[in-house]
Amino acid sequence: MTSKVQAPTRRPILGVWELLFLEITWMNDSRRIESTMKLININGAKIEIEAAALFIKEFAEIWNADKSKDKAEAYKHLSIVYFAGDYKSVYSKYSDEEKLQELSRDLLGGKPIPDIVLAAIEKYKQLNTSRNMAFLLSARNTVDKMKSYLDEVDFSETVLDAKGNEKDKYDIDKVQKVILNFGKTIETLDKLEEKVAKEKSIDSKTRADATPGDFEDGFDDEV
Repeated sequence: MTSKVQAPTRRPILGVWELLFLEITWMNDSRRIESTMKLININGAKIEIEAAALFIKEFAEIWNADKSKDKAEAYKHLSIVYFAGDYKSVYSKYSDEEKLQELSRDLLGGKPIPDIVLAAIEKYKQLNTSRNMAFLLSARNTVDKMKSYLDEVDFSETVLDAKGNEKDKYDIDKVQKVILNFGKTIETLDKLEEKVAKEKSIDSKTRADATPGDFEDGFDDEV
């Protein structure tokens, strides 16, 4: 496992943080912390963590909880934050609940995701969610619910009404309306995907023009 950082230009007086972040580049431009930016990114086989991310409480708690020298567990947990919180991650096709289940199985061997990681996921979403992104996430959630409903539909199922009479469980007219609305929702989702993609493209270009201050860690070793 490898790690590289830029030589610091100056260091803040932060007590124990000074020891933990000895080789982290201090971000001179505080606007980078406040603006929407890629706090965590997967680049090929590496996880890249903005130095600024570790000055945010939820991410710092993950970092501080790992007392090992190589910070393997911290990198793994921050990877989970990215995979669960970033709209472009390979897990984005899953619902929020499914993401956590899959990540628990894939990265933690089925163990529960720690509370500090769940808190960091929510913080990551907050810091990386624009208005268009919020609409996109809502649209995805709606699509997930509509799909789940359609998956459950079985016109052979019956139920008893208040008078004890048997009737169809699913109303075919209502199901048809859901299918029609499903198509419209997908169209809206596609448009929102395009808007967010353009938004993120502009944001990425802005970050590319700035001076980087990242941790980089490879996945060559077991984490």
